[in-house]
Amino acid sequence: MSAHDQSRYYWIKIKTDFLTSKEFDYLMRQKGGSDYVVLYQSLCLLAINNGGVLADKIGEILVPYDDNKIHGLTKGWFSIDTVRVGLTLFAQLGLVYENEEGILKLANFESLVGSETFGAERKRKKAG
Repeated sequence: MSAHDQSRYYWIKIKTDFLTSKEFDYLMRQKGGSDYVVLYQSLCLLAINNGGVLADKIGEILVPYDDNKIHGLTKGWFSIDTVRVGLTLFAQLGLVYENEEGILKLANFESLVGSETFGAERKRKKAG
């Protein structure tokens, strides 16, 4: 088995009730609500390879993302105010929380993410 076959890739799963959830409805009713929804999805993608934690791992150190880092990582698509307000709203809605180390983590991350190795994908496609 090649190293490529052992590589893992991830995806976020959007549940069928996402568009009808109370959280989505609340965010969409805010001024600029669609920006908050896309920002949340962006956070999911930023945290996908970190177990849901919004931080960079440098050696054994976790360096938490702050609003400025998130603003930069999202290429400035969102104003810094949108990022700040969004993070506050997400925490109030229970979509993110601070873990024991004081680092933001996505709530229910395990249910938001799927993954498989490239080798498993190839086998699945071959069988199907």
